[in-house]
Amino acid sequence: VCVMLYVRIGLFPTIATVIILVILISSQFFVSKKFSQLSRMRMIISDERVKYISDLVKGIRIAKMYGWENAFLDLARDARVRQTHYQYRGAILQVINSSYGMILP
Repeated sequence: VCVMLYVRIGLFPTIATVIILVILISSQFFVSKKFSQLSRMRMIISDERVKYISDLVKGIRIAKMYGWENAFLDLARDARVRQTHYQYRGAILQVINSSYGMILP
């Protein structure tokens, strides 16, 4: 492919094209790796939130008797806010990664 580019457009445009492709492919790898890390964190936070709600449901009598339901709900709400943050960042990275599919040959 590089030989055909060299014959058609010359040396410098061929080198520039190869450099751009290498940069785009390596950045796609970086974005995919970062998306994987965000997905892992999102799952950990989701599990944490489910654990808080599960604990609240299991011990609802004790929580209501001592007035702890608001504390448990605050913990679950904070975990949900963090989970939403990671989902938003993951969606942005997914859009970037999808756009690489259209750019790269």
